[in-house]
Amino acid sequence: MILAQHEHLPDHDDHDRAPDANPVVRVRRARTTPPWWFALPALLLFAFVVLVPSARGVHYAFTDWDGLDPDFSFVGLDNFSTMLRDADAMQAIGHTLLIAVSITVIQNALGLLLALGVNSALKSRNVLRVFLFALRDLSDQPWAGRMPDAIKSVAQYEGKTYNAIFGQNGIGAVYNQQAMAKAGLTPPDTWTKLLAFCRAAEAKGTPAFALGNQDNWVTQLVLYALVATTVHGDDRDFDRKMQAGQATFAESPWTDALDKYLTMERTGCFQKNPLGTNYEASQALAASGKTLGIVQGNWVIALLKQKNPKGTFTLKALPATDDPAATLIPAAAGAGYGVNAKAKNEELALKFVDFVMSPEGMKLFVTKQGGLPSLPDTGYAVDPSLAELSTFIGADRTVPFMDQLWPNARVQQTMLSGLQEIFSGQSTPGELLADMDADYKAGS
Repeated sequence: MILAQHEHLPDHDDHDRAPDANPVVRVRRARTTPPWWFALPALLLFAFVVLVPSARGVHYAFTDWDGLDPDFSFVGLDNFSTMLRDADAMQAIGHTLLIAVSITVIQNALGLLLALGVNSALKSRNVLRVFLFALRDLSDQPWAGRMPDAIKSVAQYEGKTYNAIFGQNGIGAVYNQQAMAKAGLTPPDTWTKLLAFCRAAEAKGTPAFALGNQDNWVTQLVLYALVATTVHGDDRDFDRKMQAGQATFAESPWTDALDKYLTMERTGCFQKNPLGTNYEASQALAASGKTLGIVQGNWVIALLKQKNPKGTFTLKALPATDDPAATLIPAAAGAGYGVNAKAKNEELALKFVDFVMSPEGMKLFVTKQGGLPSLPDTGYAVDPSLAELSTFIGADRTVPFMDQLWPNARVQQTMLSGLQEIFSGQSTPGELLADMDADYKAGS
């Protein structure tokens, strides 16, 4: 058995919507209820196979029918009276009730205890997970030793490889080259130049970046791009320190990253009313040149090209420091496969995984996915739009998406809703980071 693992990707709406002045209320398209008679054939079959036989069985219980003789008479409760006086029948009923109740109670009780065990702060939770969700150790496979450190951090556990990650995605500033040429501007490579770039773009009437914060998952992307350098640039072990209880969000450079995010907002780096703009609308702004670009993952490039087939889009690092050599890019393990340790078809599963991780398989999968291969020297021809991302990956200047190393999903959800509250003036960076710390300490 092969288990697939993917990074979190958003649900995309099928239609663009213009920015909405109301950042809270989201209008949903009306759904048309199918005619009831579409269900009529299934209902008739269900009635014929289940309901009618059940009703007839209830009727026969009050008769003396022996199952063969076409003639029978109504006897009322005689059958039930006879059964209640039959010791063997009553013993059978007792056994049936005992088994039914015992199995139901025991199964649900054990299931609940196991669920609590693997999702609580118990020190033994990892042992339970090994027994329940055991994956085969893939460290003996030929490709395992070639994975870059950034990929190993999410593919390995205690030094052993359990996930065959074949693709990578990165977050950065995706620029509309035609819009940039029209504005006479070039991508900035330092924090100071970034703010100057935003001011120049605003002065020309074209905001620097589209931001669709109405969809809360979008709120994290600019922050992640800034955190990569601001937090991890000086401390590549920050995540390990968080896991060991030696660091917190509130007392770390995360505060600086959040301040830079809000500084970008105050400087005019984004279009008006980001909270009233959803993901689809932000794509439309960047694709049409109404903004010079968008801070997003590399997956957005294909979507921008769909909206503007003649456009050229390039992903660059979003600078958060005045030292270009210190800039890092968040790059995630995009997708991968694991093998069940108890798989009956282990040999076939390993053969498939090895193909995916081969140069041929990796190029095939990554081309379809629109990302970059996780292993070096695959012979993959990098799309020019991802040249800088590829360079950063090759130079080990990337860090995983921040949430990939967090102990539970609550931390990310708190961050997403908190960022929306900050943009709407309902919260502060300090409150958000304190809430994230509380969820982080709650464990997995």
